[in-house]
Amino acid sequence: MAKQTQIGERRWRIRIEQPISSRGASGQEVITWEKNCEIWAKVSYRQGGSKEDMMNDQPTAQTSVIFDIAYRDTLTEKMRIVFDSEYYDILYFQKPDYKASILIFAQKQA
Repeated sequence: MAKQTQIGERRWRIRIEQPISSRGASGQEVITWEKNCEIWAKVSYRQGGSKEDMMNDQPTAQTSVIFDIAYRDTLTEKMRIVFDSEYYDILYFQKPDYKASILIFAQKQA
């Protein structure tokens, strides 16, 4: 059985936002972000978590992070995380053997 996260390890406040789709004046889709929740999290940077990728022919740093939070069944990969004034795209979730937690694997937006 995996080691459970102690409450005291969740010392960082993160905000989870969900996308809201609407139509602009000229009919184009406009995405805005709305707060879904604010929650305490344990934040871990993945081993080898930063790498460089090419975007528009320019090297761009990619940072991967794991957020360990209390279990919530309302999260989706379409949401994003705001942590320390940075935005992170949710890549996928992993639920450990115990139901008290969920791990969110995310990558910092470029």
